[in-house]
Amino acid sequence: MRNELFPAVIGPKKTYYILDHHHAAVALVQEKSDRVAVGVAKDLSHLKPASFWIFLDHFSWVHPYDDKGRRRPFDDMPDTFEQLKDDPFRSLAADVLEAGGFAKPDEPYVEFLWANFFRDEMAAKSADHPGKALSKARRLAKSKAE
Repeated sequence: MRNELFPAVIGPKKTYYILDHHHAAVALVQEKSDRVAVGVAKDLSHLKPASFWIFLDHFSWVHPYDDKGRRRPFDDMPDTFEQLKDDPFRSLAADVLEAGGFAKPDEPYVEFLWANFFRDEMAAKSADHPGKALSKARRLAKSKAE
């Protein structure tokens, strides 16, 4: 993890907000890591909280959705990594990506779009069976379903 660079912005009150690699960040918190390397994409510390969140949303630097894929108000954003909830379909999308099911583009949060696609096409309980879910999701990723 020493080589992991977390992209971040500096927000209100000079607080750092990471933009990607949240799963790795959660793992580091669970391992009691007390620091990470960040690359600052933008200093937005001059913005008030409402403007800060709107800025991030405008540039797709935030994904204000819950673990069921529903958009949430910015006030509902977790304050800590421990408060993040795992979206099983986002995890499935990561597995499909790793298995070569789709290419990772430069745009942020594309895995969440795939997660929503899989969520719409598969029964919620199918994510509880990783092997079967991965096989079905890989087929779906290569299908012409919209």
